[in-house]
Amino acid sequence: MLHSTGSKNLVILCHGFRSTKDEKLLLNLIAALTKEGMSAFHFDFSGNGESEGEFQYGNYRKEADDLHAVVLNLSEKTFKICAISGHSKGGNVVLLYASLHNDVPVIINLSGRFALERGIDGRLGREFMQRIKKDGFIDVKDRTGKVEFRVTEESLMDRLTTDMRAACHAIDKECRVLTIHGSADEIVPSEDAFEFDKLIPNHKLHIIEGADHCYTAHQEQLASLVLDFIKSAQIQKMPKTRARAAAAAKVTEPVMPAEPEEQVELDGYEEMDEEVEYEEIEEEEVEEFEEEEEEVLEEEEEEEEVEVEEGGADEGSDNDVVNGAPTEASVTLAIKDPVKEDGENLEDESKKHAELLALPPHGSEVYVGGIPPDATEEELKSFCEPAGEVTEVRMMKGKDSSENKGYAFVTFRTRELAATAIEKLNNTEFKGKRIKCSASQAKHRLFIGNIPRNWTEDDLKKAVLEIGPGDPQNSSRNRGFAFIEFYNHSCAEYARKKMAVPKFKLDSNAPTVSWADPKSGDSSSQIKSVYVKNLPKDVNQDQLKKLFEHHGEISKVVLPPGKSGQEKRFGFVHFAERSSAMKALKNTERYEINGEVLECSLAKPPADKKVESGSGSHKGALLPNYAAGRVGYGIMGGAYGPLSPGFTPTMLYGNRHAAGTAMVPIMLPDGRIAYVVQQPGVPITPPSRGGSKSSTSRKGNDNNRGRRYNPY
Repeated sequence: MLHSTGSKNLVILCHGFRSTKDEKLLLNLIAALTKEGMSAFHFDFSGNGESEGEFQYGNYRKEADDLHAVVLNLSEKTFKICAISGHSKGGNVVLLYASLHNDVPVIINLSGRFALERGIDGRLGREFMQRIKKDGFIDVKDRTGKVEFRVTEESLMDRLTTDMRAACHAIDKECRVLTIHGSADEIVPSEDAFEFDKLIPNHKLHIIEGADHCYTAHQEQLASLVLDFIKSAQIQKMPKTRARAAAAAKVTEPVMPAEPEEQVELDGYEEMDEEVEYEEIEEEEVEEFEEEEEEVLEEEEEEEEVEVEEGGADEGSDNDVVNGAPTEASVTLAIKDPVKEDGENLEDESKKHAELLALPPHGSEVYVGGIPPDATEEELKSFCEPAGEVTEVRMMKGKDSSENKGYAFVTFRTRELAATAIEKLNNTEFKGKRIKCSASQAKHRLFIGNIPRNWTEDDLKKAVLEIGPGDPQNSSRNRGFAFIEFYNHSCAEYARKKMAVPKFKLDSNAPTVSWADPKSGDSSSQIKSVYVKNLPKDVNQDQLKKLFEHHGEISKVVLPPGKSGQEKRFGFVHFAERSSAMKALKNTERYEINGEVLECSLAKPPADKKVESGSGSHKGALLPNYAAGRVGYGIMGGAYGPLSPGFTPTMLYGNRHAAGTAMVPIMLPDGRIAYVVQQPGVPITPPSRGGSKSSTSRKGNDNNRGRRYNPY
């Protein structure tokens, strides 16, 4: 199926095992691609979905041939195939394709399996080889005993003889390959992604911490990573102007694609048909996280090839073994400070460590927004000191400006004092202006990749302690990578710079070291509610409950009252267990009431919403014609429903807009969450990138404010 935007630049998407071209993950990617102006094509492999033929268990090479036929057909229609992406089994197919044909510049492997001999017994049983040799086939049945598909000996051997190692070696070095994998993938282990990373010549790896095999709660992050990679490849393929050629001649190191924060564009939003009417928040408050990230980026020495977004970590056992038995490893640090080799005393290093540890711990920094432009650091410090001891004030200023940007970061002696300051100072007046206070997003976690697989947690801890100060905490078992939490940002930054030098080794391995983004999974992993959209106006709670109750116990169903003139409604289904909510959102589920197909997604309170690195705080969601407006409170505010930049599976194509109302949550100053029923009709104007002027005007008037409703 072709989704044409008028552009000849086209991306082909391939589905996974026993799936179809209409799997939710692919549709979300298509929505994101078409929104960016790229055309997209997806199709069913033989024996899947609407395609003819009989389903085959292996069939990898045949599906690579089918993909080649698709590429040739689209190329004859003058489309330029700029990328091919495949999920799960589709990831293997696109890699096989790249090993056979060098006609597509970008390959994207989403959760593909490296070792195809693994994972078979989980589906076919432990003695599958004996059974298939005896009977010639194995029938795979569902829970009711119905045969889902038949595995023949020929199709099984096709899988077992498909050599992904050889395929990786055969991929041309000019072909850019991206592998994305979820650390919480229970179907294909994330270790497989690191095998691809070792063998593919021109490869980039991104692990999404906390993501499952289908990226159920990480759809937007996935789309953002795919888009950024395709765009960066297109930029590098652009012909050089004289200026670019001259600049390139001076560059001795390869130019890395810009980090997501640098790629965020706030201009050019398409207009929207709906708007929530309430007080506008301070513009600089919305941009706080982005500005802070830019400050940190200016200090970084180099960009790393492996990028990781950290969510709820996949906690493992402390008793993990290697090859069936515990393994002890001697820690060998292949780097030494050349000055120390000359006999210099370690007192200077110890002194530096002591200085860093004397600084306040992580969580002691407070963001203060809405500051008058003529305010000074001394004035702000005096204003904040009644709440507790202030150790530092960082007032953000323009490069050529004596005035501040309207926000600052204030560091208190302890976390407790910072929390007290937020409670006491938020929404108070400073020099005639009402300020906003919230916890800062300072980073103190590092991602370290390419760790020797036989290392224990103690081995890694010992190595890190020789480099950075403090007592680093490792939040996960050794899966070839780890997240290390330091006492504060300064300790983490010091350790990062020490480990960034080329000569630093963990045994013989050169580790990958980069910042880990703030956790996003702690609270979202507790969500048990499903947001349901496109409901008929006469729907009742019993109908909705009956539709979902086969997934598990439902604690309650919430249906906000419908608006006059609106044909569609929305609601919330609250399950007793999170697992039930996740079952309800599986790709195989389809919900209808009175012939209306419902749209469902996992509910996500905006207070827990993470500002995504790679998507930008103002970037639109996966819907082609929607962008996030300045909604919510503080940096946490975020739209819900069709405005949401979260992981909603809703897709609309062309110029259609979503019908009905939407629930927009806002965080109140006292920490409570209120919900505004969205008013349709007036487009939201996106925030301007230029300047940092505040806006305190109101949209609409008191007689036309939205109704508030709390579904929880």
